Amino acid sequence: MRSDSLDNLLKLKQWQKEELEMEISRLQCIIDEEESRLKAMETELSSCFEAFREQQAKEVLDSGDLKTFHSYFSRMNTRMGQQREAIMQKIAELEKTQKLLIEAYKEKMLVENLKGKLCVREAKENNRREQKELDFIFTTRTKR
Repeated sequence: MRSDSLDNLLKLKQWQKEELEMEISRLQCIIDEEESRLKAMETELSSCFEAFREQQAKEVLDSGDLKTFHSYFSRMNTRMGQQREAIMQKIAELEKTQKLLIEAYKEKMLVENLKGKLCVREAKENNRREQKELDFIFTTRTKR
C-alpha cells in the first residue's frame, strides 16, 4: 500500500470531521434558541404571577378570574415542561454527535499515523533501492 492511496481516505475523514463540527455548531445554536425561549416563558410566567399576586392583594378574586389564572398557569407550566424536554432531547443529540466527533478525530489521527509510517517505510525502501544501485554502479566500475 502506498501513502498516496491514503490521501483520499484522509480527505474523507477530514470531511466527516468537518461535517460533525458543523452539526455540533448547528445543534448548539438550536439549544441556545430553545433556552432563550424557555427563559422568555419563565419571565412571562413570573410577571403574570406577580400581576396575579397584586390583583389578589388588591381585591378578592371571583371564581372566573381564579379559573382563568389557574388555566393560564397550568398551560404555561405544561408548555415550559415541553420546552425543557425539547432542550434535553437536543442536548442528548449534541452529546451523541460530540461522541461521533471524537471517534472521527481518532479515525483521522489513525489514518494520519498510518500514512506517516508508510511514508517512512517508502523512504527507507527508496534509500535501499538507491543504495543498491549505487553499490552496483560502484562494483561494475571497480571491476573494469
